[in-house]
Formats: sequence, structure tokens, C-alpha cells
Amino acid sequence: MEFGTVTGQVSRRTVVLGSLSAGLLTACGSGATANPSSPGPASVAASQGPVSPGLVPTSQVPLGGGAVVSDAQGNPVVVVQPAAGQYLAYSAVCPHAGCPVSEVSQNQIICPCHGSVFSSTDGSVLGGPAPSGLTPIPVKVSGGEVVAG
Repeated sequence: MEFGTVTGQVSRRTVVLGSLSAGLLTACGSGATANPSSPGPASVAASQGPVSPGLVPTSQVPLGGGAVVSDAQGNPVVVVQPAAGQYLAYSAVCPHAGCPVSEVSQNQIICPCHGSVFSSTDGSVLGGPAPSGLTPIPVKVSGGEVVAG
């Protein structure tokens, strides 16, 4: 599944929000999995699904990439690995227009709605219209999973 592609008369936001909703429903029924059509080890498109108590297994967060998941309350979270063994998390809601970020590639978190780009090392704005960076979320690694806290 590719995010950010618009066909016909459907808006990009409708495609993204519909895809996220479908991903959440699928994940609730079958468990969260990585996107099998992801382009390489340093890039992961959004993989959704509440995974509790952990956010995501470390094996699903590639070096230089990341995964977009939901926390226990259903809030979208982007988990990244900017350096080997370093896992960070941020709110996956872009501060520009509230769209969910959809991709992490080469240590950059990308919002498909208006092109904002954020650093995976500190969540700061690298480009686009976002007025501020992504909100950090404290995480730690426990039992092979990235967990909130």
C-alpha cells in the first residue's frame, strides 16, 4: 500500500485516513505486521495497529527507518531507530494540519499531506509548512519491544 497517492476525484487526506482506518481494523483482527511491500531496510511505510503493552517489536523498526503504530489509547505514534540500538518515538500527528505522518526514510519522517519533513533524531522540522516539530514520547526497550515509558 502506498500512502500519498491520489487517483480520480478522491483527496489525498481521504486516501490516507481511509488507509489508516483499514490498517487499524486489519491489525485488530490479525495482529500488527510490517508492510511487506516496503522499499528497503532504511525505509518503512506506515504499519498500523495497537500493540499492547509494547508499541512495536524492535525487529520491525529498521535502522534509519521506523514504523507508525498506535499506543494503548489509539493515538498514532512513529517509532524510529536513527542509530543502531537507539529507539525514539514521537506523536505521528503533523503539527501543520493534523495529518498522520506515513513514512520514515533515511532518518527523515515524512508527512504526505503537505510535504513537511522531520528529523528522526529529535523530531525537529527539516522542511515544509509545519510550524513546529513532532512531540517526543518517552520510550524504552524491554523484552525485544519498544514500550512507552
